[in-house]
Amino acid sequence: MRQRSLRDVLVGPVRPALLLMWGAVGLLLLIACVNVANLLLARSISRQKEFALRAALGASRGRMVRQALTESVMLSLAGGALGVLGATWAIHALHAFGPLSVPRLNESGINPAVLGFTVGISLLTGVAFGLVPALQVSGGEFTQGLKESGRTSAPTSHKRLSSALVVGEIAMSLTLLVSAGLLLKSFWRLIHVVPGFQTDHVVTARLSLNQPAYGRYGDPQKRVKFWRQFEDQVKALPGVVAVGATSELPLTGSHSDDPFHIPGRSYGPSEFDDAQFRQVTPGYLSAMRIPLMSGRWLDERDNADSLGVVVVNQAFAKRFFADGDVLGKRLQLMGDPQQTREIVGVVGNITHVALSEPDWPEMYVPYAQFAPPTMNVVVRAAANPTNLSAALHAQVSAVDKDVTLSAVTSMDDVLGASVSQPRFSSQLLGVFAGLALLLAAIGLYGLMAYSVTQRRNEIGIRMALGATREDILKLVLRHGSVLALAGLGIGLGASMIATRVLSNMLFAVSPIDPQAFLSVSLLLAAVALGACYIPARRAAKVDPIVALRYE
Repeated sequence: MRQRSLRDVLVGPVRPALLLMWGAVGLLLLIACVNVANLLLARSISRQKEFALRAALGASRGRMVRQALTESVMLSLAGGALGVLGATWAIHALHAFGPLSVPRLNESGINPAVLGFTVGISLLTGVAFGLVPALQVSGGEFTQGLKESGRTSAPTSHKRLSSALVVGEIAMSLTLLVSAGLLLKSFWRLIHVVPGFQTDHVVTARLSLNQPAYGRYGDPQKRVKFWRQFEDQVKALPGVVAVGATSELPLTGSHSDDPFHIPGRSYGPSEFDDAQFRQVTPGYLSAMRIPLMSGRWLDERDNADSLGVVVVNQAFAKRFFADGDVLGKRLQLMGDPQQTREIVGVVGNITHVALSEPDWPEMYVPYAQFAPPTMNVVVRAAANPTNLSAALHAQVSAVDKDVTLSAVTSMDDVLGASVSQPRFSSQLLGVFAGLALLLAAIGLYGLMAYSVTQRRNEIGIRMALGATREDILKLVLRHGSVLALAGLGIGLGASMIATRVLSNMLFAVSPIDPQAFLSVSLLLAAVALGACYIPARRAAKVDPIVALRYE
């Protein structure tokens, strides 16, 4: 017997998605921190004369560093407070739109531990990303700063650091965007998988006859009689096209298998074949519109007094009878009240467990020959099936007023719930990627705008010497394009490594899908070019006379 902890049972299926979200949040936080660092660096450069004057008046380097850190920490705490307010709104959105498959999602909230973590991250951000600019500006040559007039210029080291931060920001944004693109493409392919049956206009419900109050249904034949009466009454309802029932409803996570032997084949002492096992009523095939490939489907002739029969799917026939015709072959199911069962039909494959799962071998046996106490009714209607809910409850009560239906829902909702987890992961990562794209655009725009301001005098000289507006526009765009291309190059390499972590979460999509990488790269390049164009256009409009007087 395989033992598993309760934590693995509850969190195991969604653990990869939660870790992915944690990594995406961390990367987004780092991108925001890079923007903060660039902002503080630019601000420190503009305050060179102020710090030079403070140093001349006797302020020590330590005191100036403390002042700069205090300011950055206060900004970080203010941002953290706004973040808590935003998180409160986001949690309400998660409660409203999050999937039920995420354990205890509805219990999530901002507790003291989360609040403390937020305060700690805010403080750490302010200290870590405010320390480098503070050390650089406080360690400058103050005598030179006092000699400068008007505008201060950024040292080469500051320019290189700002450019490196923007390159890193673009690279991290590309990694998030590629990951989101792969998940979205995977989800798109997943929801377009043909499940092998039709979900439109179908309503389902669960009915159990094994409650203590239903002791009168301990005899399987009484259960068979109940289901026949119930299905006959439901068929008579206006708008009902077909009615059936199955022991395990597709795409709900419930499934069972049964070992069997094929007569004439040799098996060891503990060897057997195995396939998925369903008990169904005669109307199930037409209610779900599963195609019949050969032979016949189960009908009213297949009862407890007749010979045992079974219908298998194409995957079963291909796996166990690939060398010949499957019809007429016999199976010995373990624990079966029938000695052997004859295969009388072959139906199409359906994705029973999940849309991402391969086709499994399946067996269908008549409910009248193997009647479990719990079944799922399937009703196909000519129009909207949700109107049948009250009628189904009434028909159950008409057969036995003590029996009730549960889990009444449409098959479309069942299909939607089966893909709720990948939908949630792709949507949430898409939001994070969108925020990263926005932050990268803001960071690149800020750097280019600041660079234009710093180079205003240079631009005026170039224009006075004959440079045209187009030349200035190309000059600024070339600088931004070099940074963007460097970030894209680094980001592509990092994405090829990072997306391999997603391989277990992708469906029919390669972790290094060329289409996703190319489209995301072009998107980020277009956004980066747009972020550079506005400062470049502003630079092209500089009046050379005004620029030369700027100093």
